Amino acid sequence: MSRKTDIYSYQRVSGRKQKPHQIFVSLPTRALKGLLLYLITWENVILLTISFFVGRALLAGGLVPFPAALLAAVMVVLYDRALLVLLAAGVGLFTVSTGYELGATMASLVLLFIILSGTVSQFRQKWYGVPVLVAGVILVVKAGVFAYFKPELYNYLVAGFEAVLAGCATFLFTRTIPIIRNAGSLGSLKKEEIIGGAVLIVAVLTGMSEVIFYNVELKNVISRAFVMLAAYIGGGGLGAAMGTLVGMVPSITSVIAPGVLAVYSFSGLTAGMFRGFGRIGIVIG
Repeated sequence: MSRKTDIYSYQRVSGRKQKPHQIFVSLPTRALKGLLLYLITWENVILLTISFFVGRALLAGGLVPFPAALLAAVMVVLYDRALLVLLAAGVGLFTVSTGYELGATMASLVLLFIILSGTVSQFRQKWYGVPVLVAGVILVVKAGVFAYFKPELYNYLVAGFEAVLAGCATFLFTRTIPIIRNAGSLGSLKKEEIIGGAVLIVAVLTGMSEVIFYNVELKNVISRAFVMLAAYIGGGGLGAAMGTLVGMVPSITSVIAPGVLAVYSFSGLTAGMFRGFGRIGIVIG
């Protein structure tokens, strides 16, 4: 019995391209997009910028009290942003510090992060809990490092003084950091929030030292902007206060410059006096 063979005609289909076989697994674009949307927010950008420059804030004598204070304050107030602050402050610290001093400061930050990760609720119950913890961690870590590398009385005194400054700054920063999220107005700020904001501004401006773009130092530009903004918002009084605050920055780093403080203070006062003429008046003042 013969079989009938079916013969199908062959026809080339022009203009139709076959899909290439996917060898590699495609990236989870939706998850990546969600991560970027989570990271790139105004709150995160502000915190990362502040953390980077605070990590660079090196006071006269090699004191670095602000990174640990900022990290502890963020872990108390904005716990979900603590890792970002730790990374940004660490990057800023790497640009100004080296050797065992860098290792001691980084060890203090990491140890604080580990301790507060599991016990932040316990230390939050008392207003002095977190500041005392920050001061104790810095004192123990830095005194231990100095005892191994350079056991001198001066270094122990520096470690103790830095621990006290870090504890005080922690108390102030815990009152100031919520402003970033709540966006409170200047009129509703308390005294602790104003003082903490002033210390934070000084820390950020100190960290901007020696950051130069096209022969223009970033600290000078931002300092003048702060003075004009304060004069525009609060008049001559607030402008002079901001000028005094900004003028202190060169003196707390390494250079004693009392003339700069007087110039900034007088500039803030005159800018506030011309506030009635609007933004142009502020610039002229």
